[in-house]
Amino acid sequence: MDQAEFHRAATSKDPKDRLIAFHELNKFLKNFQDKDLAERDLLQLAKDEDAEVRPWAAESISTVFGDLPN
Repeated sequence: MDQAEFHRAATSKDPKDRLIAFHELNKFLKNFQDKDLAERDLLQLAKDEDAEVRPWAAESISTVFGDLPN
């Protein structure tokens, strides 16, 4: 998954797409050129309206925290 695919999945209206984004993030974050965009997408997902998505965001943040710029 490249960064554009991650961004599309992370901002999709379909919660299943957003969950797929988390599963892929841990594998591909180091390859993303725009870490700030990835961070913004991830933080937005942490505030997701879907209760199934938010815990995955929290887990992903803890997993990739060292790779994020801020």
